[in-house]
Amino acid sequence: MDRPKHLIRKRLNSLLFSIDTYPLTIVEAPAGYGKTTAVKDYLSGRRDDVVWLSFQRMHGLSEIWSRFAEEMGKRDPSIGAKLAELGPPADTPRREKAFSILNELELKRSVVVVLDNYELAVGTGLTELLLRLGEEDIENLHLAVLTRDTSDFDLALSLARERCCVISRAQLKFTADEVRGYCMLTQFRITDDAVNKLIVYADGWISLLYVMLAGMEKGIPIGMTPTLDELIDQTLFQVHNENIRHYLLQLSVMDSFTARQADSVTGRQDSYELLRILRKKNAFIQYDGQERLYRIHPVLLDFLRARQNFSSEEERALYARLGEWLLQENDLRPAYSCLARAGKTERILSHMNRTLPIRNLYTDFDGADEVFESGSQELLTEYPVAYLRYLFFSMVSGKKSVVADLPRRLDRLEAVFRRKKGIGGVERDRILAEILCVRKFTAFNRLKAMHAYNDEILRLLNGRQSSIMLQVNEFTFGLPHYLYLYFRDAGSLKSLAELSQYNFHPAFSDGCGIGSDSLALAELACETGDFRTAVSESRKAVYKAETKAQISIMICARFCGARANFALGQLQTARELLRALREDAEKQSNPIYLSMARLCEGYFCVPLEMPIPQWLKDGRLSSLSLYFGGMGFDRLVYGKALLAQGEYLKLEALSDSFDASFSVFQNRLGFLHGAILRAAAKAHLSNAEAAVPELIRALDMAKPDGIVLPFAECARHLLPVFRALPKKAHEDTFARRAQEICASYLEAVRPLLSEDRSLTAREIEVLRCLDRGLTRNEIADRLFISPGTVKTHLRAIYQKLDADGKVSALRAARQNGLL
Repeated sequence: MDRPKHLIRKRLNSLLFSIDTYPLTIVEAPAGYGKTTAVKDYLSGRRDDVVWLSFQRMHGLSEIWSRFAEEMGKRDPSIGAKLAELGPPADTPRREKAFSILNELELKRSVVVVLDNYELAVGTGLTELLLRLGEEDIENLHLAVLTRDTSDFDLALSLARERCCVISRAQLKFTADEVRGYCMLTQFRITDDAVNKLIVYADGWISLLYVMLAGMEKGIPIGMTPTLDELIDQTLFQVHNENIRHYLLQLSVMDSFTARQADSVTGRQDSYELLRILRKKNAFIQYDGQERLYRIHPVLLDFLRARQNFSSEEERALYARLGEWLLQENDLRPAYSCLARAGKTERILSHMNRTLPIRNLYTDFDGADEVFESGSQELLTEYPVAYLRYLFFSMVSGKKSVVADLPRRLDRLEAVFRRKKGIGGVERDRILAEILCVRKFTAFNRLKAMHAYNDEILRLLNGRQSSIMLQVNEFTFGLPHYLYLYFRDAGSLKSLAELSQYNFHPAFSDGCGIGSDSLALAELACETGDFRTAVSESRKAVYKAETKAQISIMICARFCGARANFALGQLQTARELLRALREDAEKQSNPIYLSMARLCEGYFCVPLEMPIPQWLKDGRLSSLSLYFGGMGFDRLVYGKALLAQGEYLKLEALSDSFDASFSVFQNRLGFLHGAILRAAAKAHLSNAEAAVPELIRALDMAKPDGIVLPFAECARHLLPVFRALPKKAHEDTFARRAQEICASYLEAVRPLLSEDRSLTAREIEVLRCLDRGLTRNEIADRLFISPGTVKTHLRAIYQKLDADGKVSALRAARQNGLL
């Protein structure tokens, strides 16, 4: 049966009109119900207004997001650039930022974004963003999701609010009239009785209808073949000669491919001709002219993959060639996965062993444990840099089996290279240095012990750069406070800052950590109340860090500078630093930096009564991307949010769990903040006198290092407790200084605390129009103002109501009695 002509199903076009009328339309059906074809038919002739994005098994969210950012950039260059810089929204921080960016999108005409094969995106977190965008109903933006599975969608709220429409399998089924129309189109003669039988047996499934018609053409009566697989086998597979059948099976190891890639992976040289023949004869071989990619229809692809009967030798060869192709494309993680499946352990190790700056996270691929945990020690020692990359990434990502055994593994590797023959002295020194680079992190958060390794690493490398300690590594492990990492013992804060002046880590890691010397001085000055020194040293840290793109240092320095400037009453400067900090994080496609920025913003909800982000209100700390569980800093920030919301009982109840988080790495600043928060909660739950023991405990903890700023940042809650201190404690010099800093801090930030956040009359009018469902242009016409002015008012409304978009603004307005 030749490739069929196309039946236009007008009935479906009326259903698919929902794409233009709803912000989110979901078309759900198993493979083979014609959902992709139906939507393409409906949107045909609207090329400039349609963005078609198709997920694939091997290349998922990253590739889709790049295409999406590019397409949005054609319509709004600034939005496209921001989306590209942000990277795929695979975690909550980036999803919230993506939502915020898209809320600024201004489309002059309707644009439909189609997400095809969306079932392959389940688990990426993208669904949460899609539902929020549907709720927000961004003007002229329409989303269409084509999927086999909607289990990732919680649609109850969206359906109730008429923000979403679902088109189901039942609606996509071919009717008797459509089957007749299809047969007429293909000039296939069929009786009404046969049509009725087809409807019964195929239940409206177009793929089964197609193969049943093909079977009828070959003399197979309707219903004689009991399964779809047998029909596909007889009508789409066995009709080809053995050469092409085998070729189809080989192609099925890929989701999509070019003809050149097909040649490379299958080991043939005639793919252009074979694919041309297959595409002409088979509706299940598809070609995307825009992307210049071939795809096998999911129904046929599932069939082929279930019947891959390669010899083990051929299967390994196929995946080996696919892995090599992906290596050439620099798509390393899937390349390593394919090579692992091919049993090419040594090829993976040799590629990863190169001195090029391959990111350590690429050691986390499908089959990595088989390569590194089941591989022989002799082989791993032949490729020590690859092995050390794996060990280092496993350690920082908390893989328990590796962390527990790491010292022994490093000892064994070091022993091998110290006695290894036939290796030059320079190469031996390089490997011993790389072992020490990983070993120094077995002393994690003990700065003196870690620094002790640096001199020997420098000597061994002799001017060369490490292949494992890379410039792109997150130097502060996702914490926005460098000294918080290492401050464990009473009276050691100053010595840690002094020790940081001799940090030679940047010298062998291409600058990773540069600026940490000035940052340590800034943080020491900030915590101890020398705010002007903190401001100047934090600036130096930023200048140094910028030379080597040390984003984590820049975030820490700006956070420190903002804290110091707030204490000095330089409120605008502090706000600008927070904005710059957020921009530093957003420019990177790295969830660690975005999580750092979120922690910084959440930190200020107590001292400045700044808006509390929704994720923090909800206590969704797991949404953050953090190394080593955040070392309790996330709990510290959550505790501040509870205090700001008046959740004093909950704060007191959770305080022991906070201390448990701080105790893992003995983070002394964490314990100090915890004691301060307990004192503040106790004062509200009972009275100032009842909170005195906790405040004295906090003062005793802070005194050896002269730390005062954490008290000042809770000044509004602590000053009554300070005044209730017994005479002896009140006369203590350090306690008096802490109280004075609290009083001066409160005075410095008073203008922020008294800031008027009420809506103007015009903003109320705009809000009411928004509540009626009016678009920006309609609001502008109604109020006789420009659309740009409407946008300005909306920004002010969102800021004052602590909202990230229309839906949350309207919810906050109702809660505050504004609507």
